[in-house]
Amino acid sequence: MWHGNRIASPRQGRPICDNPGRSWRAFRIPAPRALMIATSDTCSVMGSHMKLTGPALVGMVIVVVALAMANSGAASESSDDQPARIAGTLPDLSEWAADGVTLTFDDGPHPTYTPEILDVLEARDVRAVFCVLGELAHKHPELIRRIAADGHVLCNHSYSHDAHLPDRPRSRIEEEIGDTMDAIIEATPDASIRFFRQPEMHVKPELAAVAADYDLAPLDWTLDARDWNRPGVATITKRVRQNIEPGSIILLHDGGGDRSQTVTALPQILDDVEAAGYDIVIPRLRPDTT
Repeated sequence: MWHGNRIASPRQGRPICDNPGRSWRAFRIPAPRALMIATSDTCSVMGSHMKLTGPALVGMVIVVVALAMANSGAASESSDDQPARIAGTLPDLSEWAADGVTLTFDDGPHPTYTPEILDVLEARDVRAVFCVLGELAHKHPELIRRIAADGHVLCNHSYSHDAHLPDRPRSRIEEEIGDTMDAIIEATPDASIRFFRQPEMHVKPELAAVAADYDLAPLDWTLDARDWNRPGVATITKRVRQNIEPGSIILLHDGGGDRSQTVTALPQILDDVEAAGYDIVIPRLRPDTT
């Protein structure tokens, strides 16, 4: 995402910037016969324009294109290899027992992908946490019932997945969490609802306080497989395999879009967790915490 200065359209014949005083460098080809290179430390006319023609132009174009391709490739490689955990955003897990790793699935239930994920988990005798949206729980109560019947734990993930929920009035936060509780209980009155997970980010104090009124413990994640952007099955499994550690809470998705890659990756993830010597467990509070 571009956060710096904006280059004018080619019709304007010159580069401009929106933020005077910020350094910028722009490369632009306004016509097939010439390459204009403009450099400036501000938006004033401090730089110079140099017109290149013939062989010099061809050489400059080749260099610019090569640099662009190299940068694109480097960005792609960095995206694939980037650790799934982001420094500075990890939650404090001191209150959780770290006797294994936990699988969590967000943004469901989905009529296609949630049953497919449940089938895989059932075949492998694995239990997970499903962080469900109240709106979808109302639409698919049969899936909420199956999640509970299969022995999984339900987590309140808000009603509408409002990314700006911490900025809303407390009444709106109470509505989002309370309506989700109602939707889950309506589908399966005896369900185990232990946790709350905030949409988009780790649980903020404004939401944790309301969740506590419903006896919900905040459930953040430590390992984000970023399966939501569909990077490919191999990349999803690699991100989990290379970043898993004792106490990992793995974030995956069964809703919010096409989750076919997650479904396909799940058996390999389970194999990798087992090969690493970890058990898959449900987080629990330590005996000395309240």
